[in-house]
Amino acid sequence: MSKKKTYEELEEYIRELEAKQKSHESHEYKSRLFSFLFGNEVPEDFIIKKFITANRAEVRDMCLTEYNETEAMELQRQEGLQEGLQKGLQKGLQKGLQKGKYETMLLNIRNLMDSTGWSAEKTMDVLKVPLSQRASLYDSLTKN
Repeated sequence: MSKKKTYEELEEYIRELEAKQKSHESHEYKSRLFSFLFGNEVPEDFIIKKFITANRAEVRDMCLTEYNETEAMELQRQEGLQEGLQKGLQKGLQKGLQKGKYETMLLNIRNLMDSTGWSAEKTMDVLKVPLSQRASLYDSLTKN
């Protein structure tokens, strides 16, 4: 018997068992699959029989582990959602802190200008506002 033929037969047998699983309890399906894999149902000329026999525990564990694509996809989606929320919160927190610092700086400049009568430029010099932030602060001061 050719290798191709034996693999095709094994695949066909497993497809039949999988099709029957839909109408039977999972336990019955697994029992029949174990009986086939570990019993005397696998013909001696099946190339894969040697692998199944040599790796019995691993094959059994793989058969017992039910892969549910829907559950796996949902778990992956939930993990992605959690990661996205975490990153979103982190970015939102950073932006909020930056905005809060900006608003506080603007308030401090206004209060100092009102209290002292200083110009915006002198007030920013005294507060040591970085040059890179001054244009934006000037704009905000003139808008409000």
